[in-house]
Amino acid sequence: MTAVATLHVLIVEDEPMFAASVRRYLEWKGHSVAVARDASEALRQHRARPADVALIDLALPGADGLAVLRQLREDAKAPECLIVTGRGTFDAAVEATRLGAADRKSTRLNSSHLG
Repeated sequence: MTAVATLHVLIVEDEPMFAASVRRYLEWKGHSVAVARDASEALRQHRARPADVALIDLALPGADGLAVLRQLREDAKAPECLIVTGRGTFDAAVEATRLGAADRKSTRLNSSHLG
């Protein structure tokens, strides 16, 4: 049996039901999870406990997901970042990739996206 690495995942999502669903799945897979509903909360949580992976919604109240991505990628302990959105544009996807996002997914995620 192959051991699966336990990760600390930061979900940056303002839709509570979506965040809760992803959180439950990731915790079921054995990962620790923190949820932030906006950019400032995400940065506070990352400073308190650096995430290994950040799932970032593009459309957030206040600063958008690209701003969160930009700030997280500047950190010495930058997590692997994935943009998750239901309203993304091609330009936003290009900008997210340029800023270092590992991938971009629609909010129509299924368990194969989260693995």
